[in-house]
Amino acid sequence: METANFADKIDAAIKSGKQKVYFDLMGTDKFRCWLNVYMPGSGTDGLHYHNTDETFAVVAGKGEIVHRDGSRTAIEKGMVVLIPAKSYYDIKNNSDGVLAVLGNRGEGFGGATVYLDPELNNKKRGNAARI
Repeated sequence: METANFADKIDAAIKSGKQKVYFDLMGTDKFRCWLNVYMPGSGTDGLHYHNTDETFAVVAGKGEIVHRDGSRTAIEKGMVVLIPAKSYYDIKNNSDGVLAVLGNRGEGFGGATVYLDPELNNKKRGNAARI
């Protein structure tokens, strides 16, 4: 069994001075769980998808999910979001505070991230810091 403390991770991300920080919390070869922390104005690196369904639980702050058609879904602390496999999305922190999302999906760490922008497919994780 493994455990993680969200407050400690969010504090570490804030103290890092980075715009976004990804924490690989725990996983197996068939499942993974992570915490992504986005500072105001940051987010994922563009529209992308993964090959398996995933969920996000917003554990701090608020922001939005941008969809391929340009529509947006507001998210805030306490919400859970299901992103079906191969559905393009982009998470944005458009607030003045920290946005932290707990995510998981049914694949081990290292699974593919497929960006809509072909140039981004050459990057492994964009500019996000890992702590």
